[in-house]
Amino acid sequence: METNKKGIKEWAREFFAVDHVAHLGVCYIITTFIAAVLVKYPIWAIISGVVISLGAGVGKEIYDKKKGGKFDLMDLWFDCVGILFGLITIAIFFIYIDRNII
Repeated sequence: METNKKGIKEWAREFFAVDHVAHLGVCYIITTFIAAVLVKYPIWAIISGVVISLGAGVGKEIYDKKKGGKFDLMDLWFDCVGILFGLITIAIFFIYIDRNII
């Protein structure tokens, strides 16, 4: 009887696939870049960064689906993690580095 259990190495290799990490990195970069551009408007910087990053992630998944691939929810999860890391970076900047902006 064959089991579907994966070893930790196989799970980690699949979970941290290059595509997933690329989604995380691109959304992090988009979120922080938008915040840098809109640094004088912190609320708009946050909202715009999140919306544009999510739009890019969902758009990429729709593109994959149309090209015969699958709409991968795990990619969207990594998009959200990248956005979260970007928001943490923005918060550190706004709170601790540039207190004059807020």
